[in-house]
Amino acid sequence: MIRESTIQELRTIIELKLSMFQDAELDHLLNDKASEIIEREYLKMYDQNKIRHFVIDIDNEIAGCAGAFIKNDIPYCFYKTPFFGFIGDVYIKKNFRRKGYAKQLTEEVITWLKSKDVKMIKLLATPEAAGLYSDLGFEKTGDMTLWIDE
Repeated sequence: MIRESTIQELRTIIELKLSMFQDAELDHLLNDKASEIIEREYLKMYDQNKIRHFVIDIDNEIAGCAGAFIKNDIPYCFYKTPFFGFIGDVYIKKNFRRKGYAKQLTEEVITWLKSKDVKMIKLLATPEAAGLYSDLGFEKTGDMTLWIDE
């Protein structure tokens, strides 16, 4: 069953987010205090009504989650609609994958973002998940990244 998560489940959401980084072999990018920083920033966003997480319960266990974020970064804050939606924290535990749960959660997140009058939704997709998002109507854009070695 998909439902909106509670604030009491935030630590579980953060654990799933950290697992997502580990699975993608990107955990080396995280600050040593990432868990604390994520919790602090998410709580601020919850207070401002700029974030929602949804979870899927299978056999009394949270099997996965997805997050909806309302952002107003430059240059989008200059647009007629000065904010956009961002989908993140989409993660399904390994033993629950390939059952359509990520798609269901993402659809729930999109519904919430639409209810907030969002006109554009962005996300970062792993190569494995790109097909899922394409099926939902997302298009590749011209975002580019330069990593600077120290």
